[in-house]
Amino acid sequence: MKDGWRGIMAIAASPFDERGNLLYADLSRHVDWLIRAGSHGVVWPLGYSEFTTLAHEERLRGTAVMVEAAAGRVPVLIGVSAPCTPEAVVYARRAREVGADAVVAMLPQGFSKRYDMIRDYYQAVADAAQLPVFIQNQGSPWAALSAQTIVQLCRDIDLVQYVKEEKPPQTRSCQEILDICDDDMCGVMSGGGGFHLIPEMERGINGNFPGVPVVDVVVKIWDWWHAGRQAEAERLSELHAAYWRHWRGLPDGARKVLLVMRGTISTPHMRNKGSVELDAIDRRELERGLALLEPYFVV
Repeated sequence: MKDGWRGIMAIAASPFDERGNLLYADLSRHVDWLIRAGSHGVVWPLGYSEFTTLAHEERLRGTAVMVEAAAGRVPVLIGVSAPCTPEAVVYARRAREVGADAVVAMLPQGFSKRYDMIRDYYQAVADAAQLPVFIQNQGSPWAALSAQTIVQLCRDIDLVQYVKEEKPPQTRSCQEILDICDDDMCGVMSGGGGFHLIPEMERGINGNFPGVPVVDVVVKIWDWWHAGRQAEAERLSELHAAYWRHWRGLPDGARKVLLVMRGTISTPHMRNKGSVELDAIDRRELERGLALLEPYFVV
């Protein structure tokens, strides 16, 4: 595999007020928090960022906010996925204009399975961005590209160089690409919040895109593992899994409550859904989960 970016590329959330307005100052502070937490790169907007609810102008302005907030400290990756190619091209061009470092593109829902159409989509994104392109590969309802298709796209289009692989089973899907990519790619990265990070690092992935309120913990697992402290990384990964058990059964939106609890955004509101109502037992579960990892927090 060619030399490329490695590490934890943290996905930024989209902070909204109670009326559903995107809070750009909050987004800027949130990006700074992710970097101070140790993120090796920052990404916005993807699914964790509620990108399907964002208006066109919000994405254009938010892209500039991301680059300004990062201030050259880490790479900034901009999600350009959209319902159609022309809109993805606009977002890719905007990423180039404001000085982003790469773009992340997922095929629109219901997109053709014909290779020539898939290639044309990624070629159009690459031409507009003139930056490295990450293929974001998920399962239903989005197209689940095969390992062979992903590697072929990287062979055929110079700037298509990476994949964010999330097709179930994610860990094995990463392995399928790693087995055949040779020097056709610069990186195979995973998602899923970093909960499968240990076996994925054993397989040789280049990094992970976590959308998590405990990104400093995921960074530590990555850094310790690659510094030869595998046993410590494995123990912390087990604590991370226990934390996950505490909050996964809670109502949709609890993740944003966790972000507020950690002081990285000011409101827990989701666009089109408002804020989640947590009772005393829910809150206690969140606090128990955070307590497991608090000794490892950086910010």
